[in-house]
Amino acid sequence: MKERLRRILRSTNATPVIVLDEIDSEGLRGSRLQKTIIVEKDVENLVKFHNGIFIKKRISRRYCPVCGKRMRKYGKTRRLELYKCSCGVIIDKHVATSYNAILGP
Repeated sequence: MKERLRRILRSTNATPVIVLDEIDSEGLRGSRLQKTIIVEKDVENLVKFHNGIFIKKRISRRYCPVCGKRMRKYGKTRRLELYKCSCGVIIDKHVATSYNAILGP
């Protein structure tokens, strides 16, 4: 993964902007996912080395990107997990996360 990111950062002429969902390091201590803390620091160092912008913030899939209210699980298929808001929006959790990362609270 690090090599792939390094290649992408080298090949671009624009300033790279990486937004990473903030990881709760205390919650991961002693678990199998503890290595993700190391990966997060490696990504941050790589981006800063290539004069990029590294943004670390908590991104939620539970809030509607349209109105900001909390959404409820609506349904699940083999590939999608849908959430529904009281404003009528039905959206996949990954799409909602992407919108919330861009738009922010």
